[in-house]
Amino acid sequence: MKVLPVFAILYNKDYENNLNLAIKKLDYFGGFCMSEHFYFDNLQRYYSKEMGSPLLKVYLYGKSLFEDTDILELKLKTMDIEKHFSIDSRRTINIDPGYINKQHLVLASSKERGARIHIGKNIFLEMEYIYIFKDFKAFYWTYQDYRHNDVKAFFKMARDYYLRFI
Repeated sequence: MKVLPVFAILYNKDYENNLNLAIKKLDYFGGFCMSEHFYFDNLQRYYSKEMGSPLLKVYLYGKSLFEDTDILELKLKTMDIEKHFSIDSRRTINIDPGYINKQHLVLASSKERGARIHIGKNIFLEMEYIYIFKDFKAFYWTYQDYRHNDVKAFFKMARDYYLRFI
């Protein structure tokens, strides 16, 4: 099934150029629409030991569709990009790819946990939102930053964009 690629990129503000270069490496989707850059306290606490601080997060969606079955290869590619921009084995960017279709927003992860489904090569999928009653609804496991109204609004805009293709 054709789906719209989405990305959540956490990055160290001191290495903002790595963010821009990483986005260029991903730019085979005809360009991107990008959200504002967000600061989330909970992400500072969890990721700053590895990535330093200050950390900002930006969300993107591609301007062209891809096959949902290609999400495994996309996640592996983003992991390679993260390694490429690492310094002393510490990431300066963290890229979480996923996709939107009519009913869901799904993310790919290399971390196994409860609601995630293994799709091969130690990569897992997790639904972050389901679209019902004309809105995205979060699950109890949905990441805190995805519960932010502006983030959810950005992904609703991405879903509206996706619907133009189907």
